[in-house]
Amino acid sequence: MILDDALIFKTLFNGFYSRDDVDILWQPSPLSLPEVMNEEIEHHWQTLSKEYIFNGSLARLEHWAATPVHCQFVLRPSNYQTLLYSNQHVQHIKEKWGFQYLSRALGVSAVMVSADNRLLLMKRSAFVGEFPNCYDLFGGHVDIAENGTPCVFRAMAQELQEEVGLEPDDHDLSLLGLIETTATKKPELVFQAKTTKTANEIIAAAKDAKDNLEFSNIFSILNRLEDIQHFLKEHCKEFSPSAFGSLCVHMQTNFADEE
Repeated sequence: MILDDALIFKTLFNGFYSRDDVDILWQPSPLSLPEVMNEEIEHHWQTLSKEYIFNGSLARLEHWAATPVHCQFVLRPSNYQTLLYSNQHVQHIKEKWGFQYLSRALGVSAVMVSADNRLLLMKRSAFVGEFPNCYDLFGGHVDIAENGTPCVFRAMAQELQEEVGLEPDDHDLSLLGLIETTATKKPELVFQAKTTKTANEIIAAAKDAKDNLEFSNIFSILNRLEDIQHFLKEHCKEFSPSAFGSLCVHMQTNFADEE
C-alpha cells in the first residue's frame, strides 16, 4: 500500500480481460435529470473557459458485473458538460437529488508498457478540464458511437492514437479492471497497453499527435514494482486520482507476488 488508498480510489474488480471477455449493454436514452439540475449544469458550463474544452457526448456507467473470466457493463448517454458540473458538486448532488444523479461518465486509462519495459506518463496541460498540471496516464472517456453500441476497447485505442500517435497494430490491449475515484465517484476502466515501440519512440511520436495539447510533458519510469511505488509516494498529491488508482491496479495485477 502506497498510503491510505481509500482516500483516493477503490478497486471495484481487477484481473486480465480480453475484448472477447467484455460485454456492453447499451441503453440509448439518457438519464432524465431534474429541471433545476439541468439549469445548474448549464450555469456552471457558462462560467468555464471554452477555448480548449467542448461539450462532447460520453457514455455513462449504469451498472457493472464481473467474474474472473468475464465482465459486463451497462452504459447510456451523458456528456462532458454534466461531468464537469458533477465533479465540482458531488456532495450537493448527493444531498439534493441522490447518488444516482452524479455524472458517472466512464473513463478509460492505459498503463502503457513500452518494448523496453518502461511505463509512459504525462504531465497534464494547464488548460484541460480535469486535473490540470497533474501527473496522469493516457486516456479519456468512452465516446458514444455514431452507429451501434460503444466499444470500450475501441475507445481506449482511439485515445492512444489521438494522444500519442499509436496505431492499433502498435499495441496489445487488456482490461485490468474497474476503479472508482473517492472524491468524485467517477468510474475508470484500467487498461494495459503493451506496445511494440520503445519509450523514446513513443515520446517522439507523441509530439505530432492530434491531441498533443492535452499534455505539457511526457516521460517514462521503469516498469518495476519498487520504481512505481517510489514515484507514487514521491508525487502522490500531484497525480490525478484515476492515474494513481490505475497504477495501483497495475501493481496488484502484475506484481502481486512481490508486494
